[in-house]
Amino acid sequence: MPQRDFKVLFVCKKRVDSYGISFGLLNSARMLASILNRHGVEATVEAVVDANGIDRVVCQHRPTHVVIHALWVTPDKLEELCRRHRGVSWNVRVHSKPPFLAMEGIASEWIAAYSGLQAFLRNLWMSANSRETDELMRDVFGCRSMMLPNAYVAPPPPEEPIIVDLDPCRLNVACFGAIRPLKNHYAQAAAAIMFASRIGRKVAFHVNHGREEQGGDRVVRNLRAMFDASGGHRLVEHPWYPHDRLVYCVLPPMDLGMQVSLTETFNIVAADMVAAGLPTVGSEDIYWMSWPLHADPNDLDDMVATMGIARRLGALGVWLNRRGLRRANRSAVEVWLDGLAVTAVEP
Repeated sequence: MPQRDFKVLFVCKKRVDSYGISFGLLNSARMLASILNRHGVEATVEAVVDANGIDRVVCQHRPTHVVIHALWVTPDKLEELCRRHRGVSWNVRVHSKPPFLAMEGIASEWIAAYSGLQAFLRNLWMSANSRETDELMRDVFGCRSMMLPNAYVAPPPPEEPIIVDLDPCRLNVACFGAIRPLKNHYAQAAAAIMFASRIGRKVAFHVNHGREEQGGDRVVRNLRAMFDASGGHRLVEHPWYPHDRLVYCVLPPMDLGMQVSLTETFNIVAADMVAAGLPTVGSEDIYWMSWPLHADPNDLDDMVATMGIARRLGALGVWLNRRGLRRANRSAVEVWLDGLAVTAVEP
């Protein structure tokens, strides 16, 4: 089947609050659809209330490929869908590395069940946006799996910009994203306090409030207690902004961005920071980021030193990170086009 004839439908689970649990997955799907459309592959994103809505959107769009984002469709329902739409290639795309999967209660049970379904459903595939998870599914669970990486597309400028009131006397450090233990907010906050103190400033450490997951509520309590005892450094808790306002209004006036998490598959927030022109420090798990700006998430001194490098490099560091992001996008498109060809169901 020629690539121009592919029609890809990304399906995410809808939440009542669009900035709820599925927001990152929905953003990821929209970016992938956008970049595939630019390369001649028709791609659409739908968010459904539950698995019963999948059949409706498949009948509506008549895709050649359906990509279900994350583990939320029961094995029984997935089997029913694969049998009903035998001419469609189905792919369950897992978005977490093994450390995160270990905290998702049904992950291993459902991956094993999907693997069992693949023995007699030739139109069912698994995929991951990290090499480690792809290897886990192939080599441990025996899945028919492949690597399908993320890509990044910046949003258009907002129609109604906002102004974020920052204290210019402070070092404003952005560390946005859902608060979970493996995101490492606590250690990053400590490093930000240490770095600001060394340059004779007080820090304003900016985080999102309202998505504390997998024990993140305990992280928030400890963050607040740390800043209360820090001697004038400040924790600033923000609401979740629309994506365009985050990239064009909230991030640009900040001084530094931090995403030095313990495990990542891509990190859209780091890409947002780079798109906004913000000098950003990340962990080596953010594979597209320039290596001088990688910090060890377990070493406060290394994080402090890397923050100094990011501050000194300034615009050059942003350019290096943007170059890495562009390369990752080009590679992702090639991998996706190959993956769609491999998984296509022959008419």
